[in-house]
Amino acid sequence: MITIYKHGQIPKSIEIVKLNDVYFNKYTAQMLDNRANEIIEKIDHAELTGPYTIKSRFDGTTLNTDKLSSGCKTVLNIMYNTDKIFDIRECGDNALDMIYSLDEGKICCDYPIISFDMTRVNVYDKSKKKCREIDDYEELKEWWSDEEINTTHTSFIIDLHFDYNVTFITGDSGVGKSALYSFIEELSANDKRIRCFNYLDQKKNYKASIKNLKDKLFVIDNADILLDDKMRQYIAFDAQNQYVIIGRNPTGLMLELDEIYELSSENINGRTLLSLKKSF
Repeated sequence: MITIYKHGQIPKSIEIVKLNDVYFNKYTAQMLDNRANEIIEKIDHAELTGPYTIKSRFDGTTLNTDKLSSGCKTVLNIMYNTDKIFDIRECGDNALDMIYSLDEGKICCDYPIISFDMTRVNVYDKSKKKCREIDDYEELKEWWSDEEINTTHTSFIIDLHFDYNVTFITGDSGVGKSALYSFIEELSANDKRIRCFNYLDQKKNYKASIKNLKDKLFVIDNADILLDDKMRQYIAFDAQNQYVIIGRNPTGLMLELDEIYELSSENINGRTLLSLKKSF
């Protein structure tokens, strides 16, 4: 079965391939054998006729294998290069069905992209440095959507797990909310999935940035200042992004009590561990 990795949790020892077309044309094309026939036929309705040639599905003309679709190339990359991890964001439903039926292979994506025909997969747990098996669509979707932030500073350790689309962090002054925001903002410099906004962005076009982007983790501090009623309603119904909102007033975000948290701090060998606890 395939193994799924989250971006940001991939072991440094494994190579990630994001440009599937380029990788296929340079490396995988020369590896094709009879095993590729079924994939090429099912996805592109073409026929492998030689080491680098296919018969077109349109008029029977002979074409180079570089004319295969990106989805088909991705499946072949995964099947022939099981030691590498391939990004699957360019795959359509037919390619996804083939990927999830492979006996072996490694994949990743910034967001859940799952075949309805999935039966069993392995998922990589970075904290335990090992894989575990999932055989349920909804469980896989929940695992894939569950964002985590882990970082260590001289005096702080940050360990956060976000189980919901919107996580609201509240609490008294002086408990570490501003420090938490600063640490995540530092992480965002190297992780383009994370976008941070606070009171300094009040006069900037941060609302348009939120509305025009997808597949991001937005971290919003000083939410009582930044978020008006319309933005709160937009965030409540936004299924394309995930939010961590720091403030005192969760009104308008349509949250359940389980989605409202406070910071918990614990001394670990002279460092302060910041994590989340239910506010209610």
